[in-house]
Amino acid sequence: MSSSGLFDALSISMTQATLAPHSHKSALYTLIIVNKESRASFSTTKTDRDFELLRDHVCSVLDHGHSCDALCPWFFVDVQQKIPKRPLFRKATHPKVVDAHLRAYQQLMDILVAFIKNPHNRSCHR
Repeated sequence: MSSSGLFDALSISMTQATLAPHSHKSALYTLIIVNKESRASFSTTKTDRDFELLRDHVCSVLDHGHSCDALCPWFFVDVQQKIPKRPLFRKATHPKVVDAHLRAYQQLMDILVAFIKNPHNRSCHR
């Protein structure tokens, strides 16, 4: 199976956010990854910091400013914009902040998988 075929069978869902007791830095966000063909699944929890690191790693690999025929330049901007800014007037564990982050992180997972699945993006030399 090709790598793109592997991603065709994957579903990544942000299912819930829970608050860790005595933590005001981040909620814990649960991701469930399912292989639709084999029905195998895996779940993990991530923090806001984990998603920030993912953004940083993806942007580093994309090497902002390189020229190619793929969608890298636009994808770079999309990834940068999907991670919410740290809230100024509310705690990161405020219900409205957590809900907004949960939706933004789902969008991030969706665009990552869509970028990987698009055969045109494999033309990039990066």
